Amino acid sequence: MEQFLRQLQTIPEAAELIRRVEEGGCPAAVSGLQPVQRACVGAAVAAACGRPAVFLCGDEREVQVLSADLETLTGRRPVTLLGREWQFRPGAVGSRDWERSRLAALYALAQGDAPVVVATADGLMARTLPPETLRSLAITLEVGGQAELGALAEQLLSAGYTRCEQVEGVGQFALRGGILDVFSPLMDQPVRCEFFDDEIDSMGAFDPGTQRRTRNVSSARILPAAEVLPHCAPGGLPGLADQLTALAEKLAKKQKTEAIVQTLREDAERLRSGAAPGAADRYLAAIYPTVTAGVHYLPPDAVVFLSESGRVDERVKNTVLQQKQDVEALLSAGVLAGEYAHLTLTAEELYAALEDFPVILEDSLPTSRHPLRPRGLLTMNAKQLSSYGGSLETAVTDWSTTAPPAARCWCSAVGRPGRRISTGCWRRRASRPPWI
Repeated sequence: MEQFLRQLQTIPEAAELIRRVEEGGCPAAVSGLQPVQRACVGAAVAAACGRPAVFLCGDEREVQVLSADLETLTGRRPVTLLGREWQFRPGAVGSRDWERSRLAALYALAQGDAPVVVATADGLMARTLPPETLRSLAITLEVGGQAELGALAEQLLSAGYTRCEQVEGVGQFALRGGILDVFSPLMDQPVRCEFFDDEIDSMGAFDPGTQRRTRNVSSARILPAAEVLPHCAPGGLPGLADQLTALAEKLAKKQKTEAIVQTLREDAERLRSGAAPGAADRYLAAIYPTVTAGVHYLPPDAVVFLSESGRVDERVKNTVLQQKQDVEALLSAGVLAGEYAHLTLTAEELYAALEDFPVILEDSLPTSRHPLRPRGLLTMNAKQLSSYGGSLETAVTDWSTTAPPAARCWCSAVGRPGRRISTGCWRRRASRPPWI
């Protein structure tokens, strides 16, 4: 694929995009590209500039398709950063799988190990913990290393883990004598660490269903189990309790605030007793006073591609609207305080953050409406041929029976005219795809 990407870089429009990225001519808008062609052009431009590539998509399905195309083109599995399900009401049951996949993606970004990133707009807009906090909470366990079990258990509790008798799911840990079981968001299976005094004697992954070891491992990276961690508030749990008490006293002087004042006071008492409040997402702004969102994790030298910029902008607006409606309902129910209602970036804040990067707007059709004002407009004459269900024989048969004696070959990825061929030529070279 390296040769293919180098060939794409010779196309005049691609060369112009490369020049704009390197010389500061972005944002640039390019039209005429279908989904697979957006992946090809984006990968070629990023490779030529030697920069990480970030693709912003309109929905999760496009993220999956684009990630598969980019993995084929680059040979690296892209880091995918999606939105998350917020939990604001105590006792509400919801899946946290997306949040845990976000933690793995955010950690890869924080470590600078994300040459290709594919994200949704709400994935970049949601506020989260700062990168330095995430790095400091990550724990590395190695065979032969030393760790005090009591202190390690406290670290896991502070990182959002739940202690249980037997580990069955992500975000849980169990401690039995000198054996520690823990299931990190970064793992496919939980890991069991056997200690001899303070030294890790052996480690192995195990099946949570049977509790039997499946393979030995030499090290394991333990990430936080949640994005919102009350222990990380300024001053820890007591400091957060003081914040809530002070806000409750302030709101008590206003009318129609009885419900939220009671909620704040109850949660403050719970914090002083050493227990984290349920649905801690509603206190994210108090726990992390500095506004940090997914967009702030992006590599500083990345090239950002908006795949179908109109759909991306629509996703941004829908995210803002949905968040506004949810916040209004929570405020009226006395669940969320207005001072802590800034949970996602606004559209203006997101686009202002993206202006720090060279941005390329990739669209299928020309448009005059762009989320970022382009400094250059380009059009690529690209044509996408049928995939024929992945069957080469079907493709060759179709060309052999329907192509005129002097057919013109078009590259399915970039739409560049190739050499003239004849029907007989196709029959003689039936073992090769039509773009070779």
